[in-house]
Amino acid sequence: LHQIYLAIQGRMQMKKIIRDQPQRESFSSFKSSMAIKKLMIQNYLQISQKIDWIEVISPLEISNSYSFRTESNEELFIGTERSEFMGRNCCEELRALSLNVYDTEGNEILVMKRPFNCNSCCFPCCLQRMDVFDPSGIFIGSVNQVWTLMTPKFKILDRNHTLIYEIIGPCLFSRYFRNVDFGIFLPNGYSEVGKLSKQFDLIKDIFTDADILAIRFPTDSPLEYRLILMATLFLIDYNYYEGDEGRRLCWKF
Repeated sequence: LHQIYLAIQGRMQMKKIIRDQPQRESFSSFKSSMAIKKLMIQNYLQISQKIDWIEVISPLEISNSYSFRTESNEELFIGTERSEFMGRNCCEELRALSLNVYDTEGNEILVMKRPFNCNSCCFPCCLQRMDVFDPSGIFIGSVNQVWTLMTPKFKILDRNHTLIYEIIGPCLFSRYFRNVDFGIFLPNGYSEVGKLSKQFDLIKDIFTDADILAIRFPTDSPLEYRLILMATLFLIDYNYYEGDEGRRLCWKF
């Protein structure tokens, strides 16, 4: 009995030590970044995909890179895609990838991860998802595609998997000759509070697959929500504007 008592005491002491360990605080490593502070006062953010001339002159798909700019054209962040060569060139827009976002001083701000899923109305269990993490690996939230017959729809979830926004787009979303807007709605589905956009650019859209994206943030939205909305814009871009135009039809929803 004495041995059992000592074993129980030892286990309780170990649990106390583990419980008393200092926990990592989300965003603590980069909240002081000047770019993050500027992001919090922005109503609008434009994300431009950089043109890669290897893609222009060859059929090869190269990892994407992005520039994040304010409405006054000040660069806040730089984004880079990490993915496998075979995934980019065989799975195209459905490829598994991670997107790492840095401020202009090289400090990592955000990590977005998307697993490979075969997107089709015949397999609604394989819908697209992107998870969002801070630089230390702490989960921030996610964006999840919702199966619908006609219009694209996504659910935005926070770190507790609570619904914070719904994204609803148009059925006709061709990139050519017009901007395409995806509304940001509160969970009731009726109150539009912001907008995600694929912006038309004649030269880029006709001769390359380098896209121009934009976010109109909901007023007074917290940092976590803004970062998840940035990931949502990338998921929309990879879903509908990264591959061949002829394949981006409503059957994918």
